[in-house]
Amino acid sequence: MEDFDVFTNEINFTKPVFKNVLHKYAKDIPSTPSSANYQSGQKLLAEESFHENKEKECAFHFSESVSASVRTLAIYRDEQDLLSGDKLQKLTNYIKPIKKIIDSTPLSKEDAELVNFIADFESTTKVLDDLQLNDNEPFYKQYLKFGPHNNVDNMLKILSELPKEWTIVQLTAPYNPNENIKPHSEYRCDINSIFLTVFSNDYLTNGPLTVSIPANITKEGEKPLFTELFSLLDDNYKTIDNAQYLNNKRLIRNYWSRREDVDLRMKSVLNVMDKDWLGGWSSLLTGKMADSKLRDKIVNMVDCAIADWGFIRLNTKQKILLYNLMKSCPSLQMQQIKSCIRRILTEYGNIDEIRAVQISNGCGACSNEFRFSNELCLKCLSKCFEGIHKFSLVDGIRAFSHVATQIRENDEWAVLRRAKRHPVILIVDEMLDTFPWESLPVLNLQPVTRMENIHFLYMLYKIHQDRIVDGYFEARSEVGRYIINPGMLGHDEDTALSYFWP
Repeated sequence: MEDFDVFTNEINFTKPVFKNVLHKYAKDIPSTPSSANYQSGQKLLAEESFHENKEKECAFHFSESVSASVRTLAIYRDEQDLLSGDKLQKLTNYIKPIKKIIDSTPLSKEDAELVNFIADFESTTKVLDDLQLNDNEPFYKQYLKFGPHNNVDNMLKILSELPKEWTIVQLTAPYNPNENIKPHSEYRCDINSIFLTVFSNDYLTNGPLTVSIPANITKEGEKPLFTELFSLLDDNYKTIDNAQYLNNKRLIRNYWSRREDVDLRMKSVLNVMDKDWLGGWSSLLTGKMADSKLRDKIVNMVDCAIADWGFIRLNTKQKILLYNLMKSCPSLQMQQIKSCIRRILTEYGNIDEIRAVQISNGCGACSNEFRFSNELCLKCLSKCFEGIHKFSLVDGIRAFSHVATQIRENDEWAVLRRAKRHPVILIVDEMLDTFPWESLPVLNLQPVTRMENIHFLYMLYKIHQDRIVDGYFEARSEVGRYIINPGMLGHDEDTALSYFWP
């Protein structure tokens, strides 16, 4: 490692040194790591993988970067339950790693002669052999813990076991060094983008994919989105706290007036999230369609447009993103669709090809050392697209906008808007979990729920898999307590409780 002065305020690592430190930390992480440090390290590894177009590795590291503290608590609780049921468990927990070292290191001749002087050595060894830990722990419990078994291959194995009906999406905030040194209130608004990772959906066949979406969109005269949300929540908490002091009609009217104001402001936040922030990317949050014929028709229309216009250099990721966009275009505005098409065509192509074309552009505003294509200006992105595909970006947007118009306006596609969809499972980073994701218009007509991370999702599935039918947990009606808006689940009221997680 390079030498540095520990008394300076800043240490400027070169990229290779920083990368080595990061990978060494990730490799040598203790079995019960600090949650904040572990999450920060995993986010950095994920962003590095995203930069290198390693989709599976990127998705894995993002899956490890959320709710690490909850995992630690669950592991601790499980160990305490185990210790309460087996008094020798704590002793064997200490013995096992020591015994493993002894078994892997053969004794020298001198050490063997010394050991022979120890009384009852053979009987002591026999006692140690009898104190064996139960190594038949279910894989879902092993994966919950931190260790080398948390890897890309096992994550893919887990995804293959989960119900095929589920669409699993994770929303993650980028790495922020302030998370480890400042109170949450001081950095909670410092988010300029989010990573949206799709682990499974209608069109994924070769593993997860991740996109980067601009966040905290600001218009002139408006508060930044995160600032407004947290201001709104603070006002709401104060209003509720003061409710206990309401003792006359005027104060009560004032209370409800403030509540209405909070509701209007929340609707405004939701509108900005939908229209200006996510836009066409909200298509990645929708569930799998129950009618596979609709899905196949979407694929056929996009593939025909690609063939007709000669998009021979579109990669698999770009095609999957276009499939998802067209699937949801009846619920989107045309401007959102066009903006999303532009970003799919320009920012998610082959990064090496973009770099090769960009070097010859000679744009003074953009650096040739860019990490992500979205760091380039629109003029450079347009020139790169034209250099790769041999026709203009405007024509590319027009080609797929025409497909979207056909789907939006043709009567035979009217069924797509209200097509039955399978459940969506949202995994939301703690930095983003205050946003009302489930209230987005694109999710209004389909079942959706939240889960802490892939680890808990897999564990709960394995525990209850015998009672999961068509992607839903099947429960007896007398087990449920109540359910809000059962019609939102896509079932009638008589059967809604049978699909409700107790």
